[in-house]
Amino acid sequence: MGDKGYPSLNFGWRYLPALGKGGASLSQATLYPQESMVTKAWKGDGCVEWTELTAEEHSLQYRAITCLANLPVLKYSYAMILKGSARLNVGDSRVLP
Repeated sequence: MGDKGYPSLNFGWRYLPALGKGGASLSQATLYPQESMVTKAWKGDGCVEWTELTAEEHSLQYRAITCLANLPVLKYSYAMILKGSARLNVGDSRVLP
């Protein structure tokens, strides 16, 4: 794919708690522009395979894992893995209205 940069805009939330009392000193939606550098990419077929454990093997999350494993699979889609890096453009970050 080469070392080509791809700009993207990421939505985030900036939150600073109020010291000594409940609530927030600052709570605002923010936009974090960044440039992603993808160096390798892989594409494959998506699938889900659950390894169900007994309650004795995984006592804390047994119920959650069993419930997820019993959900129906409606459709599969392709899967993609990207390798690269991202650089935040701090100067272009801004608060959203």
